[in-house]
Amino acid sequence: MAKKKATLIDVFPPGDDSEVKLIASEIKRVIDFAGAASNQAAVINKLVQALSYYGLTYSGLL
Repeated sequence: MAKKKATLIDVFPPGDDSEVKLIASEIKRVIDFAGAASNQAAVINKLVQALSYYGLTYSGLL
């Protein structure tokens, strides 16, 4: 039986510039998963809020 639903939880600790670059690459992966999420709008809204903490933008990672 194929799995139809998954819950993904990522935690991003505060960091320096090199960690922000790593986080940016991981967030690109999150964006891919968000595109397939049944609650896509909610995921993207939360992601936008988290990105602002690091000085990143959603559109800047697309």
